[in-house]
Amino acid sequence: MKKMTLTTLIAAMALSMTLNSHAETGKTIPVKCNNSHIAKMLGASQDRLKRALRTARPGDTLKISGTCEESITITQGPLTLDGNGSGVISGAMFEPESAEFDGLVTIDGAQGVVLRGLTISGSPSEGVLAMNGARVKIDDSLIESNHTGIRLSQAGLTLRDSTVRDNAGSGLMAITGSTTVFGGEVHLTGNQGAGLFLEGNSMAEIRGAQVHADNNFLGVIVSVHSSLTVLELASAVGSTLTVRNNAVIGLQLAQGMLMVAGEGRPIANTLIDVSGNGAAGIVSVAGSQIASPFGAARFVVAQNPVGMVLATDASLELRGGLELRDNFGPGLVANGAGVVMLRSWPNPGHPGPINDPSPSSIVGNGGPAVIADFGSRLDINDVELGGPVICDPTVISRTPVCM
Repeated sequence: MKKMTLTTLIAAMALSMTLNSHAETGKTIPVKCNNSHIAKMLGASQDRLKRALRTARPGDTLKISGTCEESITITQGPLTLDGNGSGVISGAMFEPESAEFDGLVTIDGAQGVVLRGLTISGSPSEGVLAMNGARVKIDDSLIESNHTGIRLSQAGLTLRDSTVRDNAGSGLMAITGSTTVFGGEVHLTGNQGAGLFLEGNSMAEIRGAQVHADNNFLGVIVSVHSSLTVLELASAVGSTLTVRNNAVIGLQLAQGMLMVAGEGRPIANTLIDVSGNGAAGIVSVAGSQIASPFGAARFVVAQNPVGMVLATDASLELRGGLELRDNFGPGLVANGAGVVMLRSWPNPGHPGPINDPSPSSIVGNGGPAVIADFGSRLDINDVELGGPVICDPTVISRTPVCM
C-alpha cells in the first residue's frame, strides 16, 4: 500500500509539473481561416477558431491567419490570440441575440487573455466584450466598424498601441467597476457615440500613454462615480490626452473625476488638450471634480464655442498650466459651481521651484473671461485674465476679480 501510495504521489507530482510547465510555456497552435467562396463550396470548416479554442490549454498561443467569420467565447486563460498584424475576426456571419453583451470576442471570467495584432470588426454587438472578472490585454490591434468597439463589465483591460474607430456606438465603454490602463499610442476615433465612456465606479488610467479621443460624436464621458486619472508614477510622466474635433462636447463629467496627480514630478508634464469641438470643450456637472493640485498638468482648452462650463457643485482646482484661450464665447462659465480655484505655478500659497514656472491664463476668448452666477465660489489668483470676470450678487469670490 505504501509503495502504491508513493508511486501515485510521484505520478501526480510529475503530472503537476508537466501541467505547470505547459501553462508557463504553452504551445503555438496555427489557425488558418479560409472563407473564400471556393472553400465554402468545398465544405471547408468555417469554425476553425472555435475548434482551436476547444483544444487549447492555459499558456497556449493561437496564431491566426486569414479572416475568421465566427464569434468566440474565452473562459480560461492565460491565452494569447496573435494575428501577426493581418489576422481578422469578422462579424460578417455573426447574428447576436442582442446589441449588448453579446461580443464577437467575449472574455468571460478568464485571466491573462492577450489579443495581439488582430483586426476585430463587423459585429452588430460588441467587437470585444470582457466581463465577470476577466482580465485582458489588447495590443497592436484594430477594433473597427462594430456596434460598440470594446465593452467592459466588472473587468480589467490594458489597451496599448491600438485603434478603436468607426463604431456605431461608443469606442470603449467601461461600466460596473471596470478598470482600464492605457499604454503607448491609443486612438479612439470616428465613433458615433463617445470615444471613451466610463460609468458606474469605473476607472481609466493614462500611464505614459498618448490617448486620442478625436473626431467622435462626443469625446470623453466620465460619469457616476468614475474617474480618469494620471497617477503619481514615474512611468506616467509624458502622458497626453487629446480630445479634439468632436461633434459636440469634448470632455463631459457627471459625478465623475479627472485627476492629474504628481507631487514631485516635473511641472506641466501631462498634456490635456480639449480643442476644436462642436460644443463646450469641457462640461462638468453634478459634483464632478477636475484637479491638478501639484502643477503636473498643462490644460489647453481652445477654439470651442465655450471653453469650460462648471455647474451644480462641480469644482475645479488647477495650480498652473491652464490655457483657456481663443474660444468663440466665454472662457469659463460657473453656474452654481463649487470652488473654482485657479492659480499659476509657483504661487505664494503653494510654492514650487522658481526656475520651473507654469502660468495660467484665460485670454483671447470671444466673450468674458469668466461668467459666474447662482452662488458659485471663485478663488482666482495670479492668473492672466484677458477679459472681464462678470459675477452676479450671489457669487462668493476670495479675491477681488469680479466686476
